[in-house]
Amino acid sequence: MRPDQEWLRDIQHNANMIANFISSVSRIQFLRDNMRSMATAKAVENIGEAVKHLSQELKDRYPDVDWAGPVRMLDRTTHGYWSINYNIVWDTATQEIPVLHRQVAQILEQEFE
Repeated sequence: MRPDQEWLRDIQHNANMIANFISSVSRIQFLRDNMRSMATAKAVENIGEAVKHLSQELKDRYPDVDWAGPVRMLDRTTHGYWSINYNIVWDTATQEIPVLHRQVAQILEQEFE
């Protein structure tokens, strides 16, 4: 079983990739670029998978973090891949992932450094 620290670092790594994927494009450009939009969706999915594996004890210590959102996105992108709404992926990538990234950085600092 991997420790929480590794799952948190996975979240950071994928959040950084998302930031790189979307940093220089508009929503319209993102929606027209299948490779970029699918790569972003996959990184969002990876974040959900990492959150799903975090211990409940760690999640309970940080109730202000939206732990459920990434898992919902994971379920949506894996079990409903044929109908992914890339506008929602964009909103998640631009609004929710940066917040989660900052929160995870704080958790890593408080818990492991």
